[in-house]
Amino acid sequence: MSKDYLAVIDIGTQSSRVIVFDTHGNVISKASRTAKPYYSKQPGWAELPSDQVWNDCQVILKEVTDDMGEEKNNIRSLAITANRDNIMPLDENLKPMRDWIIWLDKRQTPEAVYDIHHKATMKTRVVSGVARSLMEYVASNSKFNWLKYNEPETHQQAAYYCTLSGYLTLKLTGKTADATGMQCGFLPFDNASEDWFKYDFIYEIFGVRRDQMFDLVKQGGILGNITAEAAQITGLPEGLPVVATAGDKQVESLGAGAFTPEEAVISYGTMASLSVMMDKAVSDSKFKFNTFPSALEKKWNAEFNIYRGYWLITWFCRQYTGRDDNHGEFLREMDEAAQHVPAGSNGLFLFPFFTPHEGFYPRGKGAIFGLTDAHHRADIFRCFLEGIAFAMRQGLDVIEKASKQQPKRVVVCGGGSRSDVGMQITADILNRPTVRLDTVEVCAIGAAILGGMAVGVFKSAEEGVKSMREEVKVFTPNPENVKIYEDLYNNVYLPYYNKNKDAFKVLDKYSHLQEKAPEADR
Repeated sequence: MSKDYLAVIDIGTQSSRVIVFDTHGNVISKASRTAKPYYSKQPGWAELPSDQVWNDCQVILKEVTDDMGEEKNNIRSLAITANRDNIMPLDENLKPMRDWIIWLDKRQTPEAVYDIHHKATMKTRVVSGVARSLMEYVASNSKFNWLKYNEPETHQQAAYYCTLSGYLTLKLTGKTADATGMQCGFLPFDNASEDWFKYDFIYEIFGVRRDQMFDLVKQGGILGNITAEAAQITGLPEGLPVVATAGDKQVESLGAGAFTPEEAVISYGTMASLSVMMDKAVSDSKFKFNTFPSALEKKWNAEFNIYRGYWLITWFCRQYTGRDDNHGEFLREMDEAAQHVPAGSNGLFLFPFFTPHEGFYPRGKGAIFGLTDAHHRADIFRCFLEGIAFAMRQGLDVIEKASKQQPKRVVVCGGGSRSDVGMQITADILNRPTVRLDTVEVCAIGAAILGGMAVGVFKSAEEGVKSMREEVKVFTPNPENVKIYEDLYNNVYLPYYNKNKDAFKVLDKYSHLQEKAPEADR
């Protein structure tokens, strides 16, 4: 009997990966390629060479198919997941017209806001008056608008705009198609209908045309099939179905098995995020959290992020080791030492917003509060773990309030899930059982499950989850620690920003540092 294999392309910011699983979640073959760093022409900008991701994918797909030999013919599907909110214009021949503007990019276009209110159609002005803050926020942050005002010739001549997943689909299948679940960020996508907006005035606000967008395919649908040309380049079987999935964070929820409001998912990567899969789209007018289409049709992910999550742990290690890499031994030492530090880190507190959060802390700055000459680096390390978990608690609180849903437990993904002390801190601060899985490949597992469902390997998401991942440990909240953390959360963490925002304004006057996008893996 032949075996069924499921292949996944997983595109992060620092690397591109191809993983082939069997139907039990075992890795059959794997290859990765470290990306060249994105570049910044100005502070806050982040761009990526137009050909980088596809070139990397060609290499690693060929490595995997060569490694598998004839077994590659047992691959049943190829699923694509990627980081989100990246755009690139294509000309009428479907060739890139410039480099990618990626998700880390923070450039804004205030001119677009002016035009919405003074030059746009009356209908646009009326709508923007109804939801003024939302429309201004979208118009200013839209990457399309920046190109419209700063590279008008490119903008006008662009036949299409694509995302990373859409571009890979084009190169592999020849189709101008993209997954519904990949439409996250400043794109003219209607969460309620899970389709492009139907109204012209919405496109005025975003600064793009409807005909410039790729066709959308629902989660678990077939985007296209591997062409003869792509098969020759990559070694993949010609005709192999390429399956629509969703963004990296959404497929993590599926891979974690958390596809009801009963469970929340925390991803402790470079960016820390918390998400809850819902049966309806919920939103927050002040952008405290976002709502995106989930990995499953007719479901949505309410998602809260802090821009610098476990990047803070990397930053801490660098400060103490003086090295940019190979600080794994020091990290293990600190993780062990932090287990012996009591809850509350001997009176230390970390405010983890080293970059601002638009919804909560627009002038936020990181802070370590309570230092004395008696503290040790293990105390500081633990307070970093606690501070990040406090932010996740805040995100969960606001999602619960908006959705009227209360998850009963938390599943943790990402590198931070390997830390026993970090997992216990998370369980205590969120006051919920917290689950570690048997794999760190949760994102790719979620994409593979969708690939398996598309070709009939799995009958349902539940069957795929049961087959491909396993829970290995549950961390139960410690009642004594829960009490300590409730005190710190309500009386230190929550009021900290309001008590210090005037001081943050003064500090702004004397800062000569130029903001830059952080290193990131997603």
